[in-house]
Order: sequence, then structure tokens, then C-alpha cells
Amino acid sequence: MENPVTLSNLRLPKIETPTGLLEGVFARIRQEQVRLARMRTTLYSVGMILSLGTGSLVTVSLARSLRASGFYEYASLALSGDSLFLTYWRELSFSLLESVPFITLLMFLVVLLVLVWTAANTLTNVRKIVRIA
Repeated sequence: MENPVTLSNLRLPKIETPTGLLEGVFARIRQEQVRLARMRTTLYSVGMILSLGTGSLVTVSLARSLRASGFYEYASLALSGDSLFLTYWRELSFSLLESVPFITLLMFLVVLLVLVWTAANTLTNVRKIVRIA
């Protein structure tokens, strides 16, 4: 009866690996990592530029909304240190709160958050490119 074929009794010819194969594989992996980091840097940079442009528009809109709502007048009255504010602080505080343009303020904060997020990711990917390359 013949022995069953197993890996231990199987005789395979020894194959020589080409010289520099390992270095070539690692070089290709590094090259792909740099390519991906450059692509991400480009995309995040475009997002950062767009959020900067949008941020300037939203900032102007927020300033106009604050001016139109009377927020500055209520805030200056509250910060004047006059005894009038101390007497009517509750009514003036509610008026100040009601005059805040929340939608525009929310848009400003979202654009600011996107700007910070894209800037952080851009810098992270630039560091990866410098470290790998």
C-alpha cells in the first residue's frame, strides 16, 4: 500500500526568488501610499479652499444679520454698566437672546467646523507624504 500524499513527503523543486523582489514590493507599497496621501491632500485642500470662500460669505451674512436684528444695541446696553441694565436685566437678557440670528450663527459654526476638519486632515496627509517620501 502506498503512502498518502502529504506536504511532508511531497518533493517540490526549490524556486529561487528574483533578486530585489522584496525591495520592489516595498517600494511599490510606499509609492501607492504616497499616491493616496497626495490624492487625499488634494481633495482636502479643495475642501479647505471652498470652506474658506463659504466662510467669508457666511461671516458677512452673520455680521449683517447681527446688525439688522438689533443685537449690537442690546449687547451695548448690557455691557454699558448702567444701572438700567441691572434693574431690567431679565427683560434685556431675553431681548438679547431673541435678537440672535441662530440660523446664520449655526451656518457659520458648521462652515468653521468643516474648515478646521479639512485643515487638520490636509496637514495630516502632508505629514504622511513627507514621512514616507
